[in-house]
Amino acid sequence: MIFSRLYIQECIDLIRDKNSNIKQLLQMLNSNDKQALDAMWEIVISAELSKLGNIELEKDYSGNGTGFKPDILFTNHKFDFLADIKCISDHNKHDNNRIGELQLLIYKYFSNLGLTNFSCHLDIEDICTENRNGKSIDLKLPKDILGCFHEKIKNKLKLDQLYYDFKDLGDYKGLCFSLRVSLNDKFSTAHHSSYTVSEDDRNTTLYNTLNKHYKQISFYDGFKGFIVCDGDYQLFRQKNMVVGNIQHLSLFVLLI
Repeated sequence: MIFSRLYIQECIDLIRDKNSNIKQLLQMLNSNDKQALDAMWEIVISAELSKLGNIELEKDYSGNGTGFKPDILFTNHKFDFLADIKCISDHNKHDNNRIGELQLLIYKYFSNLGLTNFSCHLDIEDICTENRNGKSIDLKLPKDILGCFHEKIKNKLKLDQLYYDFKDLGDYKGLCFSLRVSLNDKFSTAHHSSYTVSEDDRNTTLYNTLNKHYKQISFYDGFKGFIVCDGDYQLFRQKNMVVGNIQHLSLFVLLI
């Protein structure tokens, strides 16, 4: 979800005097990476909540020994809550599994050889890896797609061969992916395991992000939680992520 520049400016004006880190937020907002989306959500949510009550942004709680600065403390005549605003994204997963880049390199190479009216179909193997955040699925594609293509893939591609198995690419051993070239067909495909959505609720980017930052708000005795925003997160687009009639989540509040 992208808000208009005019609306964002209105939000900035509303919270300008309530956030000592407004300059840092504006720098993030003008960047070209995920930080811009993080800043956008924080600015918009803070501004809208300021219309409903009093807000304190990034209040310093170091006096009670925590050293934490949660994003927002909201109070009005009915209740109060402390929250961190988290923009969830799995873009790094796509950056590490660049299927489209590989497929395009193969397609362009065959086109340069003179092949026309064809499609490329990839079947990509995967491996389960484990780190401090739990288990994850990684496709067996080299990190340096372009370099690997020139060194180990393109010299095996031939006009009179339609089926290929590619092994031992990058850091991966054994079969990495299979390629089938189909003539008189213009629709290419790629088959692979899902690397963005885990079957285990505790291995998702959403769970790991909130679990990692829980200490930021855990000390507070009143209502506390996370305001979770969509930073282009695949899990929010799954069929089982439905709340009422809303089939695509953009924002929700989780009070703990």
